[in-house]
Amino acid sequence: MKVTDPSTRNKKALTAEDIYPILAAVKDPEIPVISIQDLGILQYVQFQGSTLEVGIIPTYSGCPAMHAIKTDIKAILLEHGITDVAVKLIDKPVWNTDMITEKGRAAMKIYGIAPPLAPGERFIVCPQC
Repeated sequence: MKVTDPSTRNKKALTAEDIYPILAAVKDPEIPVISIQDLGILQYVQFQGSTLEVGIIPTYSGCPAMHAIKTDIKAILLEHGITDVAVKLIDKPVWNTDMITEKGRAAMKIYGIAPPLAPGERFIVCPQC
């Protein structure tokens, strides 16, 4: 469904797919080299009428970074003229390390954090050694 935010009247109507590249700039506050997409936190983007709804999951129950991530999502969307936003904290699926993308694993390694084993891997290599 295409929806135009009232603040973007003379611009093209945005789709949910247009939002993902914008949200790629939102980083995890605890590991600032990895986006919420590459960490697997970002689950969906959809329009509910004129409201853009963004669904995120915590990496663990009670994760204190969720408040900062919600704020960052709203701020980056506001920079792009999207004002009617609802960020939903969802509990399904449950986050797990298999949700981290290869790009995210590479960013963690460069940052100095040993990424969790990918499916099929047997040994963790320390990026500091």
